[in-house]
Amino acid sequence: MTKLLYRMDEGKAALGCGTTKIYELIAAGRLEVRKLGRRTYITADSLERFVESLPRHVTPAMKARRAKLQGAPRLEPPLEPWEDKGAAP
Repeated sequence: MTKLLYRMDEGKAALGCGTTKIYELIAAGRLEVRKLGRRTYITADSLERFVESLPRHVTPAMKARRAKLQGAPRLEPPLEPWEDKGAAP
């Protein structure tokens, strides 16, 4: 069974942020919380939606590598020993 609710400290650990940032995200409505007894929990669904909403970051090195790979000629897969381009079938 998948976990549905995360304690505040678990939510912080999952996102890798601090207490202040968690409370800012809750106040801004970016994370949903539920109360169970005296404890406040962050919903797993809202954590996933928040992470998916974050912009993807591509570094200059990643861009250069992609451009290099896209411009490079495609290599044919290596031939098996019994496959010879010049050999008759």
